[in-house]
Amino acid sequence: MPDAIKKGMALRKYIQDDLRYDDFPFFFQVSFRFILDLAIWIEPEAYKKLPIFEPVAYRDQNWKKLGFVRGQANPSTALLVDDNTYVKNYMNGGTRFISSKKISYYNDKQLVSGSGFVACHIWDEVGPGKAKATGIHEIFTFIPNIVWLPQDVAYLTDIPGSPIKDILKQLSVNLYHGEKMAKTDLQLIVDASWEKLLEIPHNQLIPKKAIPNRDEYNLMKGFDSAIDNKISRHMGHAEALIEHGNGRPIPPHLNTNKYVGTMHLTDPAKARTLGLWLEEYLNALP
Repeated sequence: MPDAIKKGMALRKYIQDDLRYDDFPFFFQVSFRFILDLAIWIEPEAYKKLPIFEPVAYRDQNWKKLGFVRGQANPSTALLVDDNTYVKNYMNGGTRFISSKKISYYNDKQLVSGSGFVACHIWDEVGPGKAKATGIHEIFTFIPNIVWLPQDVAYLTDIPGSPIKDILKQLSVNLYHGEKMAKTDLQLIVDASWEKLLEIPHNQLIPKKAIPNRDEYNLMKGFDSAIDNKISRHMGHAEALIEHGNGRPIPPHLNTNKYVGTMHLTDPAKARTLGLWLEEYLNALP
């Protein structure tokens, strides 16, 4: 019996398997326009206030096979194990809204679970060794490495050999790289994350005259309360990591989540190093 056509696959398979080979220039044009018009980015102002919004989290592709539970502390590194949930959830919240001069339907709308959008990491691999970018805590939730795309468009980023990732990299650099942090110490931390992303040059596919101005991006705004809450939680994490790293019991008032609850199982030296780095990062915030 012939296979049934799957819901939502007709356009996807046409673009990916047919148009890409039959008419690559048009495939590129269509893909570029979808990305340029439909991508949603976190506003640069939020980036400058909290550029790495979950600074001790990383994504472990094998977390279930390793017997980890999402949200726990990795015993070897003391990092917080995530499956991309923290990234996806950052857009959720009653105060967040989209500002768009290009897509009328977007303007003043919210992104919530079930909206049909996917949080995409722009850099899959970094460095000569091609390390997984999502496995590096300094860039897993580094705002320039993340963009939200409609599900029907997001699959374009996964096509082998597709130029879409280079387009997204160019758009991200254009939006964020020129932004200067309020404090020198924070600028040094941000520069270190950028250095990881840009160590291997990407193709400059968008002509300079076609690169959009900032007000042409679809920007998600309204992060102030979320940033305040995250900073407060991260301060508790830093204190707990350092206490454990110094061989002292973690104070009960800090044990408010699964991460801190499993922190006592981690390598104390790694916990201390991570805690000091986190404390330095938080002290550098404006």
